[in-house]
Amino acid sequence: FLQHLEEYLDRLPETTRLVFVERSDTKKSNLLHKCASKSDHGYIRKFTPPKGGAIDRWITERVREKGGRIEPRAVNLLATFVGNDLRLLDQEIEKLLTYVGEERPVAKADVELLVSYVREADIFEMVDALGRRDIRRAMELLHRLLEGGQHPLYLLYMITRQFRILLQIKELLAKGTSREDITALLSLHPYVAQKMMRQAPSFSIAELEDIYHRLLELDVAVKTGGMQEPLALSLFVAEVRR
Repeated sequence: FLQHLEEYLDRLPETTRLVFVERSDTKKSNLLHKCASKSDHGYIRKFTPPKGGAIDRWITERVREKGGRIEPRAVNLLATFVGNDLRLLDQEIEKLLTYVGEERPVAKADVELLVSYVREADIFEMVDALGRRDIRRAMELLHRLLEGGQHPLYLLYMITRQFRILLQIKELLAKGTSREDITALLSLHPYVAQKMMRQAPSFSIAELEDIYHRLLELDVAVKTGGMQEPLALSLFVAEVRR
């Protein structure tokens, strides 16, 4: 197909537009890249999801485009829990604006009420407590989450993610990487980056490596039936104090 593409493009009607979507950058030697570059009407556009503080700006602008208003704290909370999934953000913004109407701006309380991701804030607080080595609080939240119906494997994934990011932050800080560059390199929201950089000094690189390897072992044990998920999670939380 690609071999005949260039010949076909020359016969493409003026009323027709042909769009190709690539998930990664194309090299200049790529046939699609060559065809777009050679054609009078061809072009290449790169669409990169916003990162860090750019997510906040995107949310604020999107709300404004839709004729609404949103408070800064609501923007921050929405960005923290939804991230840079623009389609999902757009859906949540539409839901929030429909709820508040034109009478007032979207408030933090509206986001807490309507956005499902924010209802999982206990998960974020639990892994945050683990990062601070507040084991009592982490265990309390873990039991509350399990009793509330959160799947243990999802909780294990969230804990693993937290410590993986902490390890990456610790290694980058050791190399002298600036906090701003770390935030960009790891595609973290500034709010999340700030909290996790405060946690990083609580652990050495060796400790974080041991914790991460232990989490991988627990993941294998759970998935192969060697250990029940709730027990594995409770044991891990208890072990973090060591």
